[in-house]
Amino acid sequence: MKRGILILCLLSLPVRAAPDLVTIETAHYRIHAEAARDDAEEMGRVLEAAWPQLTEFFGAEPKLTDGRRLEVYFGATQPSFFARLKADGINPPKAGGYYSPKTRVAYLWKQPTIYNTRCLLIHEATHQFHYLSNTRNRSVPMTWYVEGLAEYLGRHHWDGESLALGQLPLLSLSDYSRKALAEDGTSMAEVVTGGGGDRPLYFAIIRYLLHAEGGRYVKPFRRLASKLDRGGASPKLFGQTVGSPRKLEKRFRAWLAGEQEPWRQIYNEWEGIGPGRFAGTAGGATVSTCAVKAPVTKLEATLEVPPTSGFIAGVLLHHTSGGDYTTALCYGGKVIKVARRQDNKWVKLGEFPCPKEATRGLIRFRVERTGGKVRLFVEDREIGTFDLPGSTLGLALQGSTVRYRNVTWE
Repeated sequence: MKRGILILCLLSLPVRAAPDLVTIETAHYRIHAEAARDDAEEMGRVLEAAWPQLTEFFGAEPKLTDGRRLEVYFGATQPSFFARLKADGINPPKAGGYYSPKTRVAYLWKQPTIYNTRCLLIHEATHQFHYLSNTRNRSVPMTWYVEGLAEYLGRHHWDGESLALGQLPLLSLSDYSRKALAEDGTSMAEVVTGGGGDRPLYFAIIRYLLHAEGGRYVKPFRRLASKLDRGGASPKLFGQTVGSPRKLEKRFRAWLAGEQEPWRQIYNEWEGIGPGRFAGTAGGATVSTCAVKAPVTKLEATLEVPPTSGFIAGVLLHHTSGGDYTTALCYGGKVIKVARRQDNKWVKLGEFPCPKEATRGLIRFRVERTGGKVRLFVEDREIGTFDLPGSTLGLALQGSTVRYRNVTWE
């Protein structure tokens, strides 16, 4: 089956012993996961938070009787994912996840980042929900539609408590909006008539139909979705319900150019957890950074001080390459250290006491760039001015897990 496949960038991972399989149950799901119990329980919270949103989106929900639950399997590695599929009589796809109408199980395995893994969890759960609520568990003829829906709904914000599906990420490893824009050799007409394109373009078309031009295509899209869910397979359906894809092409491309993720990952792993809110994590001595894609002259960000005293986090003052960048990091709320990475070594540019105002649970950074000079402020106190090239500003951390709020740039 190809309908339930989400192809992500799969990395070659070292073979390690998989964690023991844990099983948890929620109101609607039974999750079997090769993961720590805390991680499995978070998967359950994500899926339960998704349930009412999926119900509203699809206008129906899977019928669960006699205490039954939807089954989800999460593998720690690709080999364990393959082994489970084979044990269930399924030929493993070369993908990160799969929904099987035969077993009614959503399968997936751990991806390169926390965010990608969670996207995939929601993606496969969306297939499962869609099939069992609206298609009588039958494959939908148009791949762009069924995969585009799962890709669209899988893009999300999650802060540990609140989930919002169908979001344009602030940044992501896969960056589907950028990839869809680059796929200008494939027309919308080719995609929606049943041929051509790939998942980033599917995602972008679904998002266009649901968000563009003041929502003018939402009702036509709903009519199209209803026909496709009932088995409609005619290449003419899109034109008959939504409009000529050839006439929409130019407007779609113009809209897509402005519908891009504003930030980029420089080193994993970062995610947007809400408007103006970011989460980042890095282990050990790893320095991880992300940045605004466009040239910027000002950045503001408020670091939420984590409960652990050993955090190291702050802002990125410049980045011209992986071998030349500068960070301003707060060490446990005590000192601010500014250092530039050059020629595979760190050059210390300054060390400053952290303002007392920054010890009350929040640390507010402001960075202003004028030409080749960068001014750093913490709690409105100027820390220093540094001669640094380029036009890149962003966030940075080392060996910590932190969150930021009120992140703005111009």
